Amino acid sequence: MSLRAFVIDDEPLAREGLELRLDDLDAVEVDGSFGRARAALDALRADPPDLLFLDVQMPGLDGFEMLDELAPSERPVFIFVTAYDEYAVRAFEERAVDYLLKPVDVDRLASAVEQARKQIRQQQFAELGPTLRGLLDTLDDPSASDAPAPSDSDAAASRDWIAVRTRGRVIMVRPDEIDYVEGAGDYVELHVGDDTHLHRETMAAIEERLVPHGFQRIHRSTIINLDRVRALDTDRHGAYHVCLEGGLRLKLSRSYRDAFEEAIGTSF
Repeated sequence: MSLRAFVIDDEPLAREGLELRLDDLDAVEVDGSFGRARAALDALRADPPDLLFLDVQMPGLDGFEMLDELAPSERPVFIFVTAYDEYAVRAFEERAVDYLLKPVDVDRLASAVEQARKQIRQQQFAELGPTLRGLLDTLDDPSASDAPAPSDSDAAASRDWIAVRTRGRVIMVRPDEIDYVEGAGDYVELHVGDDTHLHRETMAAIEERLVPHGFQRIHRSTIINLDRVRALDTDRHGAYHVCLEGGLRLKLSRSYRDAFEEAIGTSF
C-alpha cells in the first residue's frame, strides 16, 4: 500500500530533495507540496493525507503551531524533517513517528516510513474495533460462520471464485468483480466497487490465482484488473500512475514497469 503524503517545508530545494528520496523508496506518493503551513492546513482538512513530512521553523505558522491547530482526530501520522536538533524531545512529546535531520539519510527515511506505515495500519485496525475483531475471529474459526462450507462439487464448479469470510457468512467473489488488490500485512484487501473485503492470503498467492484472469502486479503491494485500466499519467518527477475506472490512480513501480508494458502490449 503506497502512503499518500504531504511535504511541508518553506525551502523549495529541501522539499524537492525529500520528494526525490521518497520517490526512490517507492513507498510514498507525495500528493501535496507546500511552502507554508497555513496552505497545507486548508488542503489537509479538504482531503487528509496518510502522512505528513513537516519542517519545524517556517514563516507564519511553524510546524508545532500547525499541529496545535488540528484536533487530535484531524492529525495524520507525521514525521518531522528539520535542520534543528533542539526540538526532538518536543517532537516526540507531540507523538511524532520520527525526527529526521537534514540532509536526510535515505536509510533513516526508509525506516521512518516503515514505522509510519505500521502506525497507520494499527490506527485503521483500532478504528474498525469490534467489527474487525469479529472478522478476525471468523477467519480464524471457520465454524463461526452460519453459512455452510462449499461442498466438493461446489468447489469444483466455482474453483475460480474467492471465498471471503465475513462475520456470519461466506461471500464468493469472482475475479472479474475485483478492481484491484492491496497488501495489508498478513491479509489482502479485495476492492470490489464500493466494497472492500479483507481476505487472509499472501500477495504472492493471490497474484498466482488472479494473473490467469487478466490481473497484473504493478507494485509490491498492488495488483490490478487490466480490464479496469483507462489511462496512464505521470507526475512532475516522471513517475507513472495507472488510472482505473472512476479516476483512481495507483502508482506503477519501476520494478514492475516492464511486466506491465508486456501485459498491455505496448511500451511507454
